[in-house]
Amino acid sequence: GEEERRQLAMELRERESKVNHLKNRFQVLISRISKEDENPDGEMTHAQYIVKTAKEREMLQVQGDNLDAEIKRVEKEARKMDKTLAILKGCNVQYKTQFKKA
Repeated sequence: GEEERRQLAMELRERESKVNHLKNRFQVLISRISKEDENPDGEMTHAQYIVKTAKEREMLQVQGDNLDAEIKRVEKEARKMDKTLAILKGCNVQYKTQFKKA
């Protein structure tokens, strides 16, 4: 029971690390794209600014949707792990009571 809890906690930390890694990678891509969109002299026309803002808004929306989906998936998995842990604890209690009776 305790070993499985540690293993599940370690797995959760690994997945959180992967999420953070993906967030960082996304930020690097955003910065590269924004550098490519600028004029060589660094100034933007109004139309370019509107297009850039729309792209950023769309990318942020997609990122938010992906993060929401990931959060829901991880929360669902955590609930399943909690249920499994509760079942294991129940089995462990039953197992201990069998030894006390004997």
